[in-house]
Amino acid sequence: MKHQISDAYIPFVLGRQAALDAVRAHAGARLSSAAGDVLRPESVRAVYVPFWRFRTTAMCEYQGAWDEEQDYEDSDGDWQTDTDRHYISGTAHYDLDDNILISGAEEYTDSFEEGLFPYDLAQTEDDVPNNAERIDIVPCTVTAQDAWDGTQAEIQDLLAGRIEDDLCGEYQTQSAEVHELNISYGDIVPECILLPLWEISFIHDGTTYTVRVNGQTGSVCGDLPLAPRRTGCLAAVAAILSILPVLWQ
Repeated sequence: MKHQISDAYIPFVLGRQAALDAVRAHAGARLSSAAGDVLRPESVRAVYVPFWRFRTTAMCEYQGAWDEEQDYEDSDGDWQTDTDRHYISGTAHYDLDDNILISGAEEYTDSFEEGLFPYDLAQTEDDVPNNAERIDIVPCTVTAQDAWDGTQAEIQDLLAGRIEDDLCGEYQTQSAEVHELNISYGDIVPECILLPLWEISFIHDGTTYTVRVNGQTGSVCGDLPLAPRRTGCLAAVAAILSILPVLWQ
């Protein structure tokens, strides 16, 4: 694997207030708490989270099958479907670029998997962000090699799915399967890309909750307190939504 790393980043689209508005909308849709409870923002922090992506060409050798279905009318006048399975082997090449992103900071992996993706990688800018706004950059603790090794099963599934889709298109069938897949790669170029994220912490009933907001799209992910019972939930949500704009000014 080549170890030349080109740093890149996606600029923040959402400012502080827009991120808080996204959380407020998220709370209005999902939050339930006991009547009279109020979520109070404890901190609001903008960070860049490192992710690895890999530029390479995958050369695939596969064995699989596709099904050919034919409808026919049986002797009773009922329509039946006859399926013929055709076994096949072949090769295919695919470019990998933005298909898979692997977190370079393990503590953020779950949040992104639970709803902060996707990001529009077409908006990526080269180099590193201007830190004039004092945006923290989360340390990258996962090496490029470890990220690459850890993503092999995901790449295997991705390419098998592509091959199956291509076979369905080529043979005009609804069913195709890859049974065996061997992959080799051309030059593998790792790139560390920084993704924008807002982290907002709340204190509720003595417990700290952290909500994370995609700094580009406004998608929200995080733990929020739930009501012990349904009574008073609607009133609580209304109270929270009315007081948040005052608290966040």
